[in-house]
Amino acid sequence: MRGFLSISISNSNSNSNSNSVLNSFQNILRTKQALRVYLINPKPDWIDPINTPSYSYDIFSSYSYHEKLASKNCRALIVSGDHDGVFPYVGVKEWITSLNLKVEEPWKPFYASESVGGYVMKYTQNNYSLTFATIKGAGHSVAYWKPKESFVLAYGWFSSQTYSSDS
Repeated sequence: MRGFLSISISNSNSNSNSNSVLNSFQNILRTKQALRVYLINPKPDWIDPINTPSYSYDIFSSYSYHEKLASKNCRALIVSGDHDGVFPYVGVKEWITSLNLKVEEPWKPFYASESVGGYVMKYTQNNYSLTFATIKGAGHSVAYWKPKESFVLAYGWFSSQTYSSDS
């Protein structure tokens, strides 16, 4: 049949073999076109999540660190992808809210190349400032999936205040 892409996956006991077939299938340009995947902004090939490196150290919660930082003269930037299935942004927003910081600037969009790159909210307490941002369409590894939006956000945050050794 013309224009139809078919593939057969044999029933194999080897996960790595079936994964490599699946990875190959998902990286075929015709497959991506048929599924309308990454046609506008090409991304790296499909990465097998089973064989990606795992972390050897877990931080159960960073809440206590931020609680201590809230009494310091410093700034913090928390970034979440709005498609992050590991740490959904609503949970991050919830623990930030539990810090009882005053909202200095409510949710507002930030732009990357004339498109909404995500949303930013700023909290303050005394000399402490916490900026919470979400990046549209990004998963857990925000800068990997949305490098342009990540750069625009970080550049804007770093350039939003002058730094000196006296402060």
